[in-house]
Amino acid sequence: AGAGGVGGMGGVGGAPPAGIVSDDFSSGTLNTHLWTVVDPQMDGTAEVMNEALELSVPSGQAHDPWTPENTSLRVMQTAANEDFSIEVKFNSAPTVGQVNQIQGILVQQDLSNYIRFDAYSDGTTLSVFSAALIDDAPQQPVPVNEQVAITPLFLRLTRIGDQFTVEYSDDGSTYIEPTGSPFTQALTVSAVGVFAGNAGMDPAHTAVVDYFRNVTQTGP
Repeated sequence: AGAGGVGGMGGVGGAPPAGIVSDDFSSGTLNTHLWTVVDPQMDGTAEVMNEALELSVPSGQAHDPWTPENTSLRVMQTAANEDFSIEVKFNSAPTVGQVNQIQGILVQQDLSNYIRFDAYSDGTTLSVFSAALIDDAPQQPVPVNEQVAITPLFLRLTRIGDQFTVEYSDDGSTYIEPTGSPFTQALTVSAVGVFAGNAGMDPAHTAVVDYFRNVTQTGP
């Protein structure tokens, strides 16, 4: 179920693990020893259904990882400040015709410093988008913004030092690197996760996450 807003470093505590932990959400419940639910608007839900993580935000107000603050619904796990490559399979896609349904990956230093990589609908097309926000201000407003037409949707985000590479796929095998990737941003990573959101006309949206995977390790 949904949880209230979490302060500090995004509500993710404890010592960083040896590596980012994969999860295929097959246990039937959200592993709260691994994941922390962050729900700034206090109106979303995060639950495991049919061996997938469902993140749902209602209509009526924005749940947006953008300035002046990140109000998206997300689940985050503590991560060490080191290189990584993570892949997420979404069984859902933003609905063409619904302006700014959003779902994606979030990598954060803290609540005000983070990188997002996601898919969204502008009402007529589906696109992938990525940006860095530092002190809640976009540093590269449109480093990546490219139209796609795929579902299921696989997103991959790789960090090597200060370089971030984003890629998307429709089969989890062949990945496309959109124009604007890679880009460079200094960030002291403390947590990674997935989010659901909305903006613009604030349509309701449910992001369905099949799995979250550390692709540098074996896992689900």
